[in-house]
Amino acid sequence: MSRPTLKDIAAATGVSFTTVSRVLNGDPTLSVTEETKAAIWEAAGRLGYLKLRASQRRRGQGTLRVGILTSGRGARRSYYSLLGEAIQTALTAEGAQTVFILNNSHIREPYVLYAQVNPEHVDGVFMLGAKPQHVYDWCSQQEIPFVIVSSNSYTDDHYDRVGVDHRLSAARAVRHLAEQGCRSVAYLGPIENSLRYTGYRAALAELGLDCRPQEHLWVCPWSVEEAHRVATERLQRGVKVDGVFAASDELALGLLRAAQTVGVDIPGELRVVGHDDHPWSGFTTPPLTTVHTPVQEIAEAAVRRLKERLSGERTYPTHTFLPTHLVIRESCGASVRTERKEQET
Repeated sequence: MSRPTLKDIAAATGVSFTTVSRVLNGDPTLSVTEETKAAIWEAAGRLGYLKLRASQRRRGQGTLRVGILTSGRGARRSYYSLLGEAIQTALTAEGAQTVFILNNSHIREPYVLYAQVNPEHVDGVFMLGAKPQHVYDWCSQQEIPFVIVSSNSYTDDHYDRVGVDHRLSAARAVRHLAEQGCRSVAYLGPIENSLRYTGYRAALAELGLDCRPQEHLWVCPWSVEEAHRVATERLQRGVKVDGVFAASDELALGLLRAAQTVGVDIPGELRVVGHDDHPWSGFTTPPLTTVHTPVQEIAEAAVRRLKERLSGERTYPTHTFLPTHLVIRESCGASVRTERKEQET
């Protein structure tokens, strides 16, 4: 079989040879629709042209060119903003170049990646949080190595991952609430494919505590507004819990505001632990007890994992878990202190 050419792509898409060439080479002066760009990229992949170019591309030499797919929407955006900044700092230290940053709204449909990203201009990708399967498939088809960073999902276990063990860190938060005397502990956050929810349930089982869905599962998406709405509704209804594990600090922020609105005293009537330890978590009212995640260390480890892939040093997926620790503040009713850091692997 002959090698695919630009003429083959032009014939498959009904556009000119010149247009195909300019699209695939990222000509910024070209004026065509995003749909046309997407069709050209799709045909180039389907006919094998992109794979051919990828096999000829020399990676790991010269300036490393990296893209970042972040989670730029929803209440957890501030955490991923910090993580994205830390990754860029780590890349700069390596002399690498960030060539694009796209958020979840940019990658909802497969064709958008073809329209937004020239595979020839990127050597690797960092994905902040879980992404749709078509994103993983697209990178694999383009032979672009990627590392999933700080994902709280089961769906991406067979790819390179760097972050923390969410199951263990969530269980640690719940155990701490139990140590403070809590016997009816609620969970605030999403539950589908959530490792933090899994850790919450595991800790309850270990401690012999009940989980009654109508009482203990305060289900909401990663949205501070939704956390505030759900927590307000539960507290106004008089749900009898004495502790809440919030799956992120932003969700905990919505809960703290709801408690103030309804008139529930924290930590007198309700003890709260969050997750992530944002820079502002010590300035809430009351200051928030939370699980600290080592953002800079996660970013540096992610860059190392990507470089291993690009150099050929490693060809198999690996999971890198960084240690977490509790930062004890006033929201849980304990004396303010920082727990000793322990490895959670």
